[in-house]
Amino acid sequence: MSRLRPSRSPLTGGILAVLLGFGLTGCARSETAAAAPGPAPAFGVPAATDVLAAFDKADSAATVAGDVPGLRTSEVSPSLDGSIAAVNKARLVRRNQPGFRHVDPVFALPADTAGCFLVTAKLRLTGEELLVTDASHFIRTPAGGWKLSHNVQIGPDGQAALASLGSASAVPSAEALPDGLRQRLAAQLFTRTTGAETPDTTVVASNVLLDRRFAGGWAIYSQQMQGAGMKVARTFSRAEWSDCAARTSAGTLAFVTLAVSDTITGSAAALTPEAPDMAALGRTAAVHGRSIRIARLQTFLLLVPPDGSGPATVLGLADAPVSLDVAK
Repeated sequence: MSRLRPSRSPLTGGILAVLLGFGLTGCARSETAAAAPGPAPAFGVPAATDVLAAFDKADSAATVAGDVPGLRTSEVSPSLDGSIAAVNKARLVRRNQPGFRHVDPVFALPADTAGCFLVTAKLRLTGEELLVTDASHFIRTPAGGWKLSHNVQIGPDGQAALASLGSASAVPSAEALPDGLRQRLAAQLFTRTTGAETPDTTVVASNVLLDRRFAGGWAIYSQQMQGAGMKVARTFSRAEWSDCAARTSAGTLAFVTLAVSDTITGSAAALTPEAPDMAALGRTAAVHGRSIRIARLQTFLLLVPPDGSGPATVLGLADAPVSLDVAK
């Protein structure tokens, strides 16, 4: 969960394991009875707080050091991809990213087996006076530890929507949102990132970051490519939803990640190391070819009103390139 301040828009120790307790029953004749497993304790706020604190300590250290292997011990895609991109950008400008610590966290925890949970908190960045707010999604690994899978910063307009998160339960996203609705939301998000069609604000409400930053940035990028004798086209591959969503009084909170590709073509398609995607991928030599394909992940945190009573709201978003392929 790296924080590179100029561009936006994080365990060198072990992964925290949450241990389940077992009870012992006594025997009337002073004989020692065999250990009998008792009920597994609920995964509550204290355990989730410990997970977050352990993450902050180790991931912050990896962020400051630009330690990619360290980041891998506490993050998975898509959050990891954004963190690696931030490390590469920081190296390019020879700057260290600030450390961080979450304060005043509020959790949405599962009612039964803890496989994932959501949390929103204020983020204290080293050397910064003002706090920012972010939202995160953690998943439990097969080994029993926890890793960050999704993270976005939340603007002032989205913070009110997260106020009821602490009274919500984390449930599977596929259970919280019908498949047809998830498909419509993903398709509309992709359409809006390029501004290719008239936005359907009955599905996703108008949003400054989505409709101006993403769509506007895409328009400028396309114009720049055209001016250099190249064309760029974006295609949508798939949408992946976070394992858990949170049902709150305001609606359902869930992360969705779009896997997309930007393909650059032209008689002499080329990118220099100064290009933003090249910098994020850590590419230090120019690339040339018949076509250049950049795969990227775009993550959104959505608030979906109950029973489809209104359009979904984008509360935060993140974007990172993950690979680059050249066709000669």
